[in-house]
Amino acid sequence: MIGEDEEGGELDDKALVSLMTEYGAGSGSIDINSAE
Repeated sequence: MIGEDEEGGELDDKALVSLMTEYGAGSGSIDINSAE
């Protein structure tokens, strides 16, 4: 998912971070950093 979006890739990344923050998934943020 991350990096496949040609348009607004950064927006997608921020959206995912926001979702993870809302769900309080600490491990989720680590996954996002690893995928980056």
